[in-house]
Amino acid sequence: MEKKPDYGVIVGRFQVHALHDGHLELINLVRSMHKRVIIFLGVAPFKFTQSNPLDFITRKRMVEGKFPDVTCLPIYDVASDKVWSEELDKQIALVSNGAGVTLYGGRDSFVPHYFGKHKPVELQLPGDHSGTKQRASVNSQVLDSPEFRQGIIYAVHNRYPVVMPTVDVAVEDAQCLILIRKAGEEGFRFPGGMLESGDIAQNRARIEINEEIGIEVSALYTIASIPIKDWRLKDDADSVITTFFYAKYLHGIVRAGDDAATAGRWPISHLKEVEFVPEHRILFSTFMAWRAKNG
Repeated sequence: MEKKPDYGVIVGRFQVHALHDGHLELINLVRSMHKRVIIFLGVAPFKFTQSNPLDFITRKRMVEGKFPDVTCLPIYDVASDKVWSEELDKQIALVSNGAGVTLYGGRDSFVPHYFGKHKPVELQLPGDHSGTKQRASVNSQVLDSPEFRQGIIYAVHNRYPVVMPTVDVAVEDAQCLILIRKAGEEGFRFPGGMLESGDIAQNRARIEINEEIGIEVSALYTIASIPIKDWRLKDDADSVITTFFYAKYLHGIVRAGDDAATAGRWPISHLKEVEFVPEHRILFSTFMAWRAKNG
């Protein structure tokens, strides 16, 4: 009988809710050829993102629950393929202790990014097995189970706190500020809104001005970046930070649009901080200090 090499080492991400047929075939094939199987699971710098929704311990339990004789270890993502390859080789050397090793990858594997001392084997298994497609097939499903709800709570409590970026604009016209009020609120707000993925802050600010008060403004000047105590995130680790701009009115008829209930001009000299909604009071005081300094 031909002697099996001691270690079969698989490198992958396994970012799925259940191991698919491609994973099962890969692991079983490597198990059939080696005495011991080690799986290095890629670990991204940020947890619970769309591309990397599962943390290491969750995937480790998934794999080892199905294959108790397999050991899962983490390999952390870094920007440099060379540095990553060196770290992988170092970890392989530690677990193999000089024994024979064969390195494996599956479909869309790590192989093009590996520049280490081992010669990896890329196993082309039959079938169209895609973790991306599998995630897409379940990412909108809501299950009625305590385990499902527990998983959501676990993910939210173990991710990094999110800082939500917004923009707000102090628009001045003839010693007046153009402000809005939203339905159900008595206080003033500066026009603004949330940044969307890929937005440039200045561009989003202009869009929000046009949508909420229907006018065109001059060049935007940055007043400050300011943390906002938003009532929607009360007692939460997540937070809001706004880029606060200044602009001058150019042309257009001021009218309330989007989610603004009213919009109008108010003399700056008559405005008081308490007349603004609580989260925008710091914006008004910052604007007044900036205006006094900059004339």
